[in-house]
Amino acid sequence: MRFKDEMEKTITNKALKVSWTITIVCLFLAGGYEFLKHNQEMNLLLVVAIISATSLIAAEQYYLAQTNEDKSFKKFIITVVALIIILIVTLFFLTGL
Repeated sequence: MRFKDEMEKTITNKALKVSWTITIVCLFLAGGYEFLKHNQEMNLLLVVAIISATSLIAAEQYYLAQTNEDKSFKKFIITVVALIIILIVTLFFLTGL
């Protein structure tokens, strides 16, 4: 198996970002529709969209900090992980799983 060159990596990364963005937008649209349809009750699609968007932004910031050799990014990661845990716990209590 051969390694990708820089141009192939760039194209692959752009395609991945576009497909991930489209997936998140579709989840937000479907989740928003279900949210309005069911008397504004939180649903799984909206929670997945929120967590996906949050993790995408966090991953991009992490890799940007790695290339710039920024060591203060750990605080941001801890904050994002805490927010995701809070969202999951809130979902757990709202749905009564």
